Amino acid sequence: MSATGRAPRAVVYNRAGDEAHPRVTSPNRHPQDRVAAVIALASAVQGMLAVCTAALPALAPAIARTLGVDASLIGLQASLVYGSALAATFATGTLIRRLGATRTVQVALGLNAAGLCAAATGTLWTVAAGSVAIGLGLGITTPATAHWLARFVPMTRQNVVFSLKQAGVPLGGMAASLAGPAIAVTAGWPWALLFYAAVCLALLVALQPRRERWDDDRVPDAPWLGQPLGGIPIAWADPAVRSLVIAGALFNVMHVALTAFTVNLLVKDAGYALVVAGVVSGMAQFGGAAGRVMLGFAADRMRDSLTILWVAGALMTLMCLLTGTVGAHWPPSAVAALFLVFGFIGIGWNGVFHGQLARLSPHGSVGMVSSGAGFFLFLTALAGPSLFAALYAALGSYTSTFAVLAVAPLAGLAFARRAQLVARTRGPSPRHPMPRAPR
Repeated sequence: MSATGRAPRAVVYNRAGDEAHPRVTSPNRHPQDRVAAVIALASAVQGMLAVCTAALPALAPAIARTLGVDASLIGLQASLVYGSALAATFATGTLIRRLGATRTVQVALGLNAAGLCAAATGTLWTVAAGSVAIGLGLGITTPATAHWLARFVPMTRQNVVFSLKQAGVPLGGMAASLAGPAIAVTAGWPWALLFYAAVCLALLVALQPRRERWDDDRVPDAPWLGQPLGGIPIAWADPAVRSLVIAGALFNVMHVALTAFTVNLLVKDAGYALVVAGVVSGMAQFGGAAGRVMLGFAADRMRDSLTILWVAGALMTLMCLLTGTVGAHWPPSAVAALFLVFGFIGIGWNGVFHGQLARLSPHGSVGMVSSGAGFFLFLTALAGPSLFAALYAALGSYTSTFAVLAVAPLAGLAFARRAQLVARTRGPSPRHPMPRAPR
C-alpha cells in the first residue's frame, strides 16, 4: 500500500502491445523467485526438446553406417518428426485443458525419452518409431510452456521471457551438434541418445513436485473430442491472430531454409570447405539465439511487438536478396557477418512472435491458440524444404533460390503490419487476469 492508502497502479497494455490504461494490481501477485522457476524450467524444457529434435540429424553419418543406408535419408527422418508434430497440434489444446500444461510437458518429455531409447536400439524401424515419438512430443511442448508463461509472467515482461524460452531452440540445436558427435566418438552414438533420454527423464521428475500447483487451472472432465481440430479454428477466427499466424508461417519458410541449406549454399556456390561452412552456419544459429533475447528486450521496451515483427520481415527480405549475391568473390569476413545478421533476424523473430501471440489470445486460451498456430508453423517446416528443393532444381543455385524466397518474408511483413492495424483498431483491452503465482 502507498502512503495514501491506495494499492499501487500497474501499467497495462492493449492487444496491440501499446500502453492502454492503468489499473490496480497486487504487487505481490508474482513472487520473483517463483516466476524465475517457471522461466527457468520452460527454457530448459524448450532447449532440451530442441536437442532431441536435432539429435538424430547431428549423428546422421554414424547412424547411417549402422543401419546400412545413405545419410541423405535423414531428410525422411525430419519429415517424420515434423509430420508427427503437425498431427500433435490437433490434440494439444485438449491435453493442456484436461491434464494441465505441466502434465502435458511431462508427457512430451516422456515421449522424447522413449523415442530416443527406441532409436538407440539401432534398427531402421525403431529409428522411425522413435522419430514419430519425438515429433509428437515436440508438437505439444511450445503451447504448454506458453501456457505457463502467459499465466505466471507479468505482461510487461512477456516479450523478453518468451524470447528467452525460444532462445533455447537454436542453443539446443548447437548443443546437439557439439555434444552428440563427441559422445559418439568416445562411446558410440546410441549412448548419446540414451544420455539425452536421461536428461529428459530428469526434467520430467523435477516438474512433478510443482504439478499440482501449476496445473490448478486444468479441467479434468473436459471432453477429449471437444475440439477435434484443436486450436486451429480459434487461431483462424480472430483477424489479428490470423494475420499474425500467417506472418509467422511465411517467416518460418525462410527460417527453415536458413537452418537447413546454409551449409549447402556455402559449399556448392561459394566453394567453402564443409567444416568452414559448418562454422558459418553455427554463427547463424548463435545470431538467432542472441536475436531472440535482444528482440524480446526491444519489444518490451518499445511496447510494440508487431512493429518489431514487420521490421524483421523487411530485414529478412533484404538479407535474402544479399544472400543471392554471395559467391567465391565475397570476403570470408563479409560472409560470416552476413549470416550472423541473417540468423539474428531470420531466427530471432520467433520469441517475439510467440509473446505477441499470447498477448492477442483470448483469456484462458493461450495454449489452444498456440497449438493452432503451431499447426501452420509445422506445416511450413514440413513443406519448406521440399519447396526450396523444387526451386533449386529449377534455378540451379542455392543463392538464386534464397533470392527468390525473399517473397516469403516480404509477404509476412504485410501480414504482420495488418495484424498490427487490426489489433490497434480494437482500442484498449485489459490485461488478462492472472491466477495466483506458483508455489
